[in-house]
Amino acid sequence: MVSHAGIAGRLPNDTTFRSYSSAQVLEYARGRGGYPQKLIEEIVALHASTESAFESLLDIGCGPGTATRQLAAHFDHATGIDPSPAMVQSAIELGGDARKAPIRFIQDETEVCKNIPDQSIDLITAATSAHWFDFEQFWPTAARILKPNETVAIFNMWRIYCHPSTPHANEIQRILFELEQGPDALGPYQKPGNWSVMNEYKDLRMPWSIFPPCSSFSETSYRRQVWNEKGLPSKDGSYVYGERTTTLEEAEQAIATISAVTRWREAHAELANTPEDCVRAASAQIRRILGPEEADRFTMVAATVLITVKKAQMAAVQLVAVVLPLEGPVVRVVRPNVSKLSNTLDKWVVITMA
Repeated sequence: MVSHAGIAGRLPNDTTFRSYSSAQVLEYARGRGGYPQKLIEEIVALHASTESAFESLLDIGCGPGTATRQLAAHFDHATGIDPSPAMVQSAIELGGDARKAPIRFIQDETEVCKNIPDQSIDLITAATSAHWFDFEQFWPTAARILKPNETVAIFNMWRIYCHPSTPHANEIQRILFELEQGPDALGPYQKPGNWSVMNEYKDLRMPWSIFPPCSSFSETSYRRQVWNEKGLPSKDGSYVYGERTTTLEEAEQAIATISAVTRWREAHAELANTPEDCVRAASAQIRRILGPEEADRFTMVAATVLITVKKAQMAAVQLVAVVLPLEGPVVRVVRPNVSKLSNTLDKWVVITMA
């Protein structure tokens, strides 16, 4: 069996975002912005290509509901789930509508989804959040709540690069890498989930690579697409989804939403948001290189990763056999093990073996 799991093991949950205050969530939402509409349309098109339904969307790890709102316009009903009280409260205040009802936002553990009924969801999405999941819990939960033949879409476009057309691009990229991984910057504050983003989700564990494997998903349906890998342009020089021209100040605000920055600032409270703050210091270096005019036209680019996998039409049925000691022909009574299946007839099959 081909493995798509990469080298990483179980990715532990991180509590950084779930501890955010209302003020931090506001800064987070302002810095992150939304996803390109072309990417949303790509996800919707992939889901539609397999004759899937558009009745119910579930966005897991929704944060302030940015991707939820963008996707909800294509579904009758939409729900966003996040473990952070402040994130969910912000999402509720910002609101949003699906085609037939307002979006519902719920505080819940992302791997449990206890408030979501069995086989009720057509599309599960995880927008720049799956790198914090415990997949040995997530995939069985996804199998429980998804309808047969429906989709999980995991996507991310958050590792920031400097556009190669920028003056002194190589030097600026070196500063960004040093900020991201340097031992005197964010390196010691990066967690396995952060490294998974940097690795462009090559290491996310799929249903067939957890233990025990989750047989409800079809490995043949697995699809991993990457655009502008490692921040490099496509053959035609374009950035398919991840290109954003902004000011250097706005780029600094975006970088500041990375969880490792929050952890660095908590560990260096006396330096946070001062000229010695690691993000501020890196931004100042870039500003000196660019000069004041170019600093107002800073273009960030990002690699975009989209992973999709489908739940099978019907999970494999495990057979439990019991041999009865009867006179005459041996009778084997076989009962499907349906403990993990819903809407399946509970029947006994009797096979007479002469």
